[in-house]
Amino acid sequence: MSRRTIFDIIDELEKQSERLTEEILEDMRKTLEEIRTFHTSAIYGYEEICAVQEPASQIKETESEIKIVVDLPFVKPENISIRLTQSYLLVEAKTDKWIRGKCIILRKVIRLNTPVDKKQSSARFWNGKLSITLKKKSTPIKVD
Repeated sequence: MSRRTIFDIIDELEKQSERLTEEILEDMRKTLEEIRTFHTSAIYGYEEICAVQEPASQIKETESEIKIVVDLPFVKPENISIRLTQSYLLVEAKTDKWIRGKCIILRKVIRLNTPVDKKQSSARFWNGKLSITLKKKSTPIKVD
């Protein structure tokens, strides 16, 4: 068995770095496909241009659920869109406010580290705050 040289170690680290970079880029590509949204509204031949801002949010995780509260001021319930994928929660809402001729869209993307049950999840909007409760999927553990 021969000793590895410093150049062998550097080559190995370089290959690992390239592999990890490719994995991260592929994950980012998949994620962008999942959350890609496009907002335009044609009004008499003009395209509505909106500024996108990230709203404040609070996340609280317990053993059985994830509770998320997103601040959505100046938003009507019918202007809220919630999309839940395997690994992300996307909240998007168009406000009634305009700044410098642009409408304001509030967009929050939250990465989920645990699988959740879409059917048992719920959302409630009250007083400018969107409360989302995501029930975690339970997986049985086999005992030998």
